[in-house]
Amino acid sequence: MDFLIQRIGRWLWPDEDLGHERTSPWLKLARYSHALLRDFLRGELSLRAMSLVYTTMLAVVPLLAFSFAILKGLGFHRQMRPMLQSLFAPLGPRSGEVADNVIGFVDNLSGSAIASVSIVLLLFSALSMAEKVESSFNFVWRVDRPRSFARRFSEYLSVMFVGPLVMSIAMGFTATLENNAARS
Repeated sequence: MDFLIQRIGRWLWPDEDLGHERTSPWLKLARYSHALLRDFLRGELSLRAMSLVYTTMLAVVPLLAFSFAILKGLGFHRQMRPMLQSLFAPLGPRSGEVADNVIGFVDNLSGSAIASVSIVLLLFSALSMAEKVESSFNFVWRVDRPRSFARRFSEYLSVMFVGPLVMSIAMGFTATLENNAARS
């Protein structure tokens, strides 16, 4: 199978192709399809997808810790017991005990300490996820030289801070419009 893919690749990208002539849209489509199929059959796309899933799942832990820190600061963390108990229900009859242990653990920790550590870990996991997404795109599109670290870092941070701000403004604007429409 690999021999066939290599042979098709040599046919689609001949050595004498100088690149200055216009390439037909059908040849471009065939080249993209070939590259996608080649990378899929080699398992490299699946490996990168698994890496992104793992990083996303890893980011959930500091997000939950930060949520508990905010709830503890507001005094609502004890009211989460029924939700935690239903979350731990697959563990069996001891789900209530596990929920109580989690609430007790949050009671014993400082809210500011939980928030500080979780923010740092959340920032790290978000930067790691953005780097892995860019690395995956670079792999798929065969980019040999990635952007400089300073440029990537500044663009990642701007997206992570500006994106939620724009979403919050848009959601607030939408809520205001719906509220005004309901009054009319």
